[in-house]
Amino acid sequence: MKNLHAILISAVMIFSGAFANAQTRGSIWERQDPAKGLYFGSSSAGDIFTRHQEAIAAALIGHAMRTNSSITGITESSSSASGSSTLSDVSTSVNSGFCGIEIIEYKDHGDMAEVLVRIDSKGSDYTYELKVDSASMESDGKITFRSNISLKLSDRSGRMLLYFISQDTEEDHLSKISFSSAQTK
Repeated sequence: MKNLHAILISAVMIFSGAFANAQTRGSIWERQDPAKGLYFGSSSAGDIFTRHQEAIAAALIGHAMRTNSSITGITESSSSASGSSTLSDVSTSVNSGFCGIEIIEYKDHGDMAEVLVRIDSKGSDYTYELKVDSASMESDGKITFRSNISLKLSDRSGRMLLYFISQDTEEDHLSKISFSSAQTK
C-alpha cells in the first residue's frame, strides 16, 4: 500500500502546479467524475499543441491509475562501509488497456491548458500503456524519492499517437512529450 501511495503522489506532483493554478481561474477541474468516466487534465507547457497533448496525457494517467493496475514492489536494506544502513522501497506499476477518448471541454489560458475528457474503458479506439517506476530511499536519516512515468497512446492500427515521459527526483523535474501529427478525437 505504501508503494501505491508513492506512485499516486509522484503522478500528482507532475501536474500539481498546473492544478493549483487551475483552481484560481474558475477551472473545469471540479467537474471531473471518474465514476462517470470524466477526467481532468492540465498542462503549462510552452506551446499550445504540447499543452493540449500533455493535458490529455494527464487525464489518461488519472484514468490508468484507477484501472487495471499491476504493482510489484521490493524492499531492500544494506550496510555501507561507514556502517550506515540504507532502506530502499522500489515499486513498478504497469497499466494497459483499450479505451475511447472524447474531449468534452478544452480551455487554453495562454500559459496553461485544461481539458475535461470522457474516457470509456469499454471503447476500442485507442490503446494505452502506463508504466510508473518509483523508489524512496533512506540513508543516514535522509529520505530521497524518484519516479519515472511513461505513457504511450496508440490508435487501433498500432500507430503511436502520443509518448509522454516524466522523470521526477528531489532535484530535477523533467518532462518530455513526443507525438505524431494525428490528434485524438
